[in-house]
Order: sequence, then C-alpha cells, then structure tokens
Amino acid sequence: MHLQKDIMNILDKTGFNCVEPTSEKGKYNIYINSRTPFNSDFGFYVVYDGSFQSFKKVVSKICYAFDIDKDAEKRIPIRGSASIQTVLDESKWKKEKLDELLAAFETYITEATFTFTVSKLAGYIVDSICKKYITEYDFTVLDDAEPQISSWYGIKNINTGFNSSCIELFADYYGGGCGVYNRIDEEMDREERVDIIEKMILQVMEQEVCDKDTKLLVQLSSK
Repeated sequence: MHLQKDIMNILDKTGFNCVEPTSEKGKYNIYINSRTPFNSDFGFYVVYDGSFQSFKKVVSKICYAFDIDKDAEKRIPIRGSASIQTVLDESKWKKEKLDELLAAFETYITEATFTFTVSKLAGYIVDSICKKYITEYDFTVLDDAEPQISSWYGIKNINTGFNSSCIELFADYYGGGCGVYNRIDEEMDREERVDIIEKMILQVMEQEVCDKDTKLLVQLSSK
C-alpha cells in the first residue's frame, strides 16, 4: 500500500529496520530497530491506527520522551566491560537517531505537496485506505489567475464511539462552519468510495466555484 511504502522508505533512509506490522483490534503494531555504533540493538514498538499522521505522532512522543541520562542510568549496572562514557555516548546516539527520524517525517509532511483535481484527490484518498482509516489531507483551490491562497479545507478520520465497522469521515473548512459527514462501508467497491469522497470535497467547498475537474493544491495534514 502507498502509505506503508512511504513509512518504510523514511525508516530505510534513516537507518531503521522493521518488520511488517501486525494488526489487532483496529491498531497496527510495528517493531523498529537499528544497530548502534557500539553494536547493540536499539528498538521500540510503534502502535498506530494505520495512518501516516498517527505513525508520526507516536514517533514524536517517543522522541520527546527519551531521556539520555535516564537511558544511560538504566544500562550502567548491566554494561559489562563497557565504560560509563561508552554507555552515555550510546544513549546520546539513540537520541540523535530519534531526532533524525522525527525530522525526516516532518520534512516529508512539509514537502509532500501535490496538485490534483477533485476527482483524482478522491481516488488518491481511497487508495490510501488502511484498515478503517484514510490518510488525512488538507486542500485548497489552485487558481492560476488568483495566486493568493487563503481558504484551506481538510478531510479527516473520526471516531464516533459507536464501534462501527465502517470508515467514518469528516470534512470541514479551517475556521469551521462547513462540516460534512459521511461513511464508507466495507462492502463498497472503489468506484462507490471515490464517489462519496468526491461529493464530500465538493460539498465542503460549496462556497468555491468548483467541480470534479477543479485543480487543488493538496498537502498531508499535519494537524
């Protein structure tokens, strides 16, 4: 799937290895690891909902929670023949590696900007579906005659708390007041799913002059 390939590529570029994620109760669990310069394993689990944004959010929490001194303190009593300085240097390396990984995800979000028609964006979103989640995108009308871009919209996953088996979506204007809800059922084919999302995009942008062939500037949602 496209989304998972993006995640895997970022991990590969930053020197992390991983296995295919396992799935349980609507969540994905993936083990990520790397060999330190001191030839030991540095790894951690990421539990996320299948979306790019969820994965990045978990990595961010792990990165900010990592404490060099606490990590070294835990390992000093079991360091074997390694010096205390070596243990401390390895902990510093781990923190730098986590910072590098988080920066790679943030850079990807910043640079992942596309130009799609409404119809193509709907298809792209459908193809990003993983389990019960879509990759979340923000978008605005790309008007060649009017370079000033001000009205941004987004489409996101929502959880209504009713334990539904369908994918529940909400689209709105950043500023509110244009909210649109819809859902995608498991038995729907790709054409039906694309039609639903296309209509959501057009409905949320009803104040704009647009149709399914209108060009949009599209970004991965970072919110």
